[in-house]
Amino acid sequence: MPATVIKGAFLMTEKGLKKDYGLRMEKDRIVQIASNEALHREAGDLLIEVPDQIILLGFINGHNHMYGFLSHGITAEAIVTEFESFLDDFWWPYECGQCH
Repeated sequence: MPATVIKGAFLMTEKGLKKDYGLRMEKDRIVQIASNEALHREAGDLLIEVPDQIILLGFINGHNHMYGFLSHGITAEAIVTEFESFLDDFWWPYECGQCH
């Protein structure tokens, strides 16, 4: 299966920003991070050149609401049709006791 090679102006690593760096991906794994000149390429590889962009690796969805973790296993006894009433009738009593 062909790999994907991406060459950028910069690549952000855990050690900082690297100028004229890119990466090689095979399937869903990054197998090489190197300068654009040192990246391994084979016939049939997809080459993506972004000479004016920064390549950023490893993004995950860090946007979480902590109440989501606290609510695991709590069941609603009725179908929720409107969010505000759900908060007032269901969520705040479980999370805050008498605070709301």
